[in-house]
Amino acid sequence: MNLDGGYTCHCPDGLTGNAYSLCYPDIIECNDDKQCPGNTACINDIQYGVHCGCKDPYVREGDYCIMTSRNCSEC
Repeated sequence: MNLDGGYTCHCPDGLTGNAYSLCYPDIIECNDDKQCPGNTACINDIQYGVHCGCKDPYVREGDYCIMTSRNCSEC
């Protein structure tokens, strides 16, 4: 995409990752954690089967699992 004075890259539909270096399928099948990018893990769930993903309470953001926000009034 061409913006005023520069470009921005996006991964095509069905792909995720860093569009400037590597896009890969949203769902990556795996047999163990070593096959997963970043700090994602090989998990098995009802919706997607065995794939690279994040365990609760983490959510995926690109190649990494980050903790979902907490209510800081309880911190």
